[in-house]
Amino acid sequence: ISIRCKRPSIDKTPYQSKHFLGRMNSGKTTAIKWDFLTTATSPEIPDDERPIFIFIDGQGNFTHFPRIENLNDEAREYCDTYGITNPRLDVYTFSNNPNRGDTTLGLDQLPVPSWIYTMAEASANTEGTLINELGMARETLIRQGSEVNIQTIRLEMENRINGNHQINYNIRNAIGRVLTAPETNLFDQENREVLTPQMLFQRGRSLTLDVSNLNFNDRRSILAYVMEMLHHHKFVMGRKFPHVILVLDEIESLVPHNGTQREKYNISRLSKRLEEITFNGRQNYYGIYFVTHRTSKVSPDLITLANTHCCFKPSADDSKFLKEYLPEVPLDKALNLSTGEFYMKVLISTDDQPEIIAKCKFPSLSEVEDNPL
Repeated sequence: ISIRCKRPSIDKTPYQSKHFLGRMNSGKTTAIKWDFLTTATSPEIPDDERPIFIFIDGQGNFTHFPRIENLNDEAREYCDTYGITNPRLDVYTFSNNPNRGDTTLGLDQLPVPSWIYTMAEASANTEGTLINELGMARETLIRQGSEVNIQTIRLEMENRINGNHQINYNIRNAIGRVLTAPETNLFDQENREVLTPQMLFQRGRSLTLDVSNLNFNDRRSILAYVMEMLHHHKFVMGRKFPHVILVLDEIESLVPHNGTQREKYNISRLSKRLEEITFNGRQNYYGIYFVTHRTSKVSPDLITLANTHCCFKPSADDSKFLKEYLPEVPLDKALNLSTGEFYMKVLISTDDQPEIIAKCKFPSLSEVEDNPL
């Protein structure tokens, strides 16, 4: 449980990032929900220091949280003991289906250099030209008094690059593909609310971004958009409040160790950017939770960023991770964990606080069925 402590090093523990590892149905989701409930509502943390959570949810795991008054006796007693209350959580849904979804990305909500991370088709040899041309296209639209959105940018870019022989023919064609790639259709969709910093960063209100209707490239665009907005709001603009925790469920599908030929450069770029943003967050009160079924399937650069590891029942091929990060836990003990049990290790060590390793288990979050009439 993340609670306030008089030691500054422990106060910042949630922003040193966490890694949750375990097979399906091993209890990870329940533990993350408890982490959210305790961190977002604990009276041990002053109101203005309680972080908000942003869940990027591809499986619908975090679209519903049971009301505390409806929980089983053990869970309600746990909440009463620690002063845990019902948090405020809103859900926003993304979809390319016009009959689903209520939220869209807004191209002009981010600075132009950040746009590149949301565009999976952008390649290394086109990035410099693309960013330069996008910046000038945006300035032209603003001078004309036109709205800046994906549709107007596409038209202005077409005018700029068609027949421009100062730009290599192949690069012109590549830029055209970038701006018409499927994931760009997530921007500025009609009759949907644009995801803005004001929506994301409200004190006392957490949110789930439901991306279950999207493919993996679309989900990466959502992740890149939120990452860039978080980085700009907290690190660039220096806004301390609210503190933020970004939860990335099934990170192996978002930033896998390997991808298809089309995905490889985009995944590599996204991984490096996520690593940079995560590192910057440590002293700026924002952190990231990485949740995975198999650590071996995730970009290894991300795992090294976490200073807290929560190991539920792992797969046998994660023995390398256990030997490196939790050598105190024999493999056979880890493989025989019951559902909901996990070993937690906090790597942060100071003169007054050594490393923490403990075997833990939270109560079930099951709800009590209504009594029949």
